[in-house]
Amino acid sequence: MCNTRPPRPLLALALALLLCPARPAGAECLLVGAFEISNYQSFLYGVGAFSRVADLDFVQTAISHALSEHLALPDPQCLSSSDLLRVLLTVDPALPRGDTNPATVALVPLALPAEQVAARYEAAYAAHRTAGPLTIYERPASSNLPPRLAVALTGSHLLSSPSPEALLWAWSNRTRLLDAPPSATSGSAVRFVAHPQRLADLLGTYTEQVGEWIAIDRLLRDLDSCSFALGFDGQAATFTAHAVPLATAPLHTLADAWRIPGSTLWHDYPDNAFYVSLAASTNPALGQAYLGGVRFDLMRAPALLAPPGALTGHQLTYLAPARQAQGLCLIHVEPLAPDASPGVAAALKRLHTLPRPSTFTLLPDGTFACGDTAVQRYRVETAADRAPQGEAAAEKDSTWANLLGTLLKRAVFEAAVHDGHYIAALGPTNSIEQAIADLRLPDKAITLHRRLSIQDNALSAELSAASTLQVAALLRHLVSSMPGVSEEKLRLLPSGGDGAAFGVCRDANRRITFSLRLNTTEIATLQRFNRSGRDLLQEAFLRMFSDQMLNLPTQEEEAPTIRRP
Repeated sequence: MCNTRPPRPLLALALALLLCPARPAGAECLLVGAFEISNYQSFLYGVGAFSRVADLDFVQTAISHALSEHLALPDPQCLSSSDLLRVLLTVDPALPRGDTNPATVALVPLALPAEQVAARYEAAYAAHRTAGPLTIYERPASSNLPPRLAVALTGSHLLSSPSPEALLWAWSNRTRLLDAPPSATSGSAVRFVAHPQRLADLLGTYTEQVGEWIAIDRLLRDLDSCSFALGFDGQAATFTAHAVPLATAPLHTLADAWRIPGSTLWHDYPDNAFYVSLAASTNPALGQAYLGGVRFDLMRAPALLAPPGALTGHQLTYLAPARQAQGLCLIHVEPLAPDASPGVAAALKRLHTLPRPSTFTLLPDGTFACGDTAVQRYRVETAADRAPQGEAAAEKDSTWANLLGTLLKRAVFEAAVHDGHYIAALGPTNSIEQAIADLRLPDKAITLHRRLSIQDNALSAELSAASTLQVAALLRHLVSSMPGVSEEKLRLLPSGGDGAAFGVCRDANRRITFSLRLNTTEIATLQRFNRSGRDLLQEAFLRMFSDQMLNLPTQEEEAPTIRRP
């Protein structure tokens, strides 16, 4: 169960807004969502602290500029920075999309009397005229202000929008909008509560840019409600999403199938892993409906051939240095149901019979023994490898397919059943040996689920999925494994930061919480990499890709091999 309670005041605001009648004249004006900052000054302090520690000055500049653009104040002193600030996002479905459709409407608490604010607008714009309760300002003296702005003053608040039609709708519903209670958002975060279906309609073709990875449009349309929060401080930037799926949607069934990963899996990965992911579901295949065209389900390929229910769905996947710290290997561990080991072992011998998916094909490469465990080995053929020469197949032209084909050109897929677990390794030859050895590591003092629940109060210890990623440490490993790199050059590279982490949980009210935390130390380390290690990093990638393309022997092949029977 999640630690945080549902943001009832925010939901009350959403209900009030969604029930607002349409503006009296013209077509219907619809509310898509509302941004909210409980303390504008505190939010800017958090952004400033994040920017300084992460060494990303442009973040503070970009966020400050975006806020100033939407508030469109002639003088920052007009804003009461310690009071609740809201910016509404509206759309008129009867009008064509343009600069003022969709439109924002800012509900700004004032620190100055309304008369002084009006006077400052008149000084900032060369022309103005009244239109009912609105004042339209045009021809600004400063390029920082919009060329045309509609303003309405209530005494304690200022309502402004580049669209007079949107502002007229907000003005007719100003009592509900201004009196709605604030959410529980902290002062260092901005929250956005949205109508999922209207947001999907508004995003439209924009979702196609990420549709290759995740079906955002379908995901939004299967939600009953959703909200997002983005917070900054000196330790991290945190993105948190809360959503309630529709009772009739497949997403509701998917969330019901989530479980807490088995306790032993939280310990069965090495401390030097660059990426660790744990998840549990009684039916992992349900999640396929929300994935895009890019799939990488190679590690669970036996699930298609094994008896139903043989794989429990409690999954551990991690990326770690390969044998003798040369290269990388991707490891997957999944406990098996009781008495399921023979059926899964038989399925591992038939992986080459699977129908050819769009991303990869497995080709048999023999069987060998690792101790008393029989291991099946396969070569990996990608869609880019299969496409005939000169044929402009979609897979052949895909950047993802070409990159995957290059990275896996000399990798092998090894799979085995060991001690009641299905274990798979993708990487240099014999990588599965270290995966089997890591299956019974000592218990960790601070496991991944405890680390995430301590760092992020939006998550609890009862996580259905949890992951961590150490990008800086991964880059340093790639450079250090490059032949000919001296210790002097390595000392130019910074040590890894605290990485990024995310988790997913679901409470008793069916509310899903997703939280992503990016630590400032990780970002600062990557910035130092960019300044002092860019040449080394470029050289490492060029050499790695050239070795893969030319099929040159590498140090992994010189490592001791597992004895074949």
